Amino acid sequence: MQILGIHVTPGQQVEFIAWSISTTMAIANFSSLPSSLKASTEVNGPPKDTSTGLEPLIMPLQMLVVFPTVLYPVIAPLVKRFRGPIFAEAYRLPNLPEKVDPHVQLLVRLGGGLAGMLIARVLTQSTFRELGYHLHGILVRERTSTIVDTGMYSIIRHPLYATALLWTASSSLLYWNYIPLMLSAALATVFAIKIPVEEKYILEDKLIGPKYRLYQSKVPYRMIPYIY
Repeated sequence: MQILGIHVTPGQQVEFIAWSISTTMAIANFSSLPSSLKASTEVNGPPKDTSTGLEPLIMPLQMLVVFPTVLYPVIAPLVKRFRGPIFAEAYRLPNLPEKVDPHVQLLVRLGGGLAGMLIARVLTQSTFRELGYHLHGILVRERTSTIVDTGMYSIIRHPLYATALLWTASSSLLYWNYIPLMLSAALATVFAIKIPVEEKYILEDKLIGPKYRLYQSKVPYRMIPYIY
């Protein structure tokens, strides 16, 4: 098989398929974000910058983990021209038992990774629709006075963070490597730090604070149902 004028091995072909899936899904996910943020700014006004201390560093820290997770698998193979695995071979997941047909392992890898990303994609888009113009970052908006408590928000309070974790965990299957799983753990840590700060701003807001406190009592789980 020829890719970019280079003959690639069957193993490299699998890496190319994994890269194609990951890249397509990443483009699909990020394509709808700018319009959602624009609508939020137009309706809710600019964010109120009330952050102090180390709190302004939380969003950059989140991006520091998110972008390598999403962009590295997209860019690295092009730089390497698909000469070798996308992630370090030393962190490769163990093969399934020898008695398992190699085609079954390939199906588990690519099929499982694709299924996880598709589920994350569907849930992300569903969450965007539920949020509508209420989408915003860590700061409270000037004119926000409504709590979204439908769809995924009736199960967990931060479904977009949950879908991001599902995405990165699915990448671990797709590339059959521990590194995306490590990045998923790092991202979960960032979210665990960010959520209390984010909710503190909401609870301190005179307009939506009481409503959000009631919402917290109805939906006790932050990212993972029955766990956290």
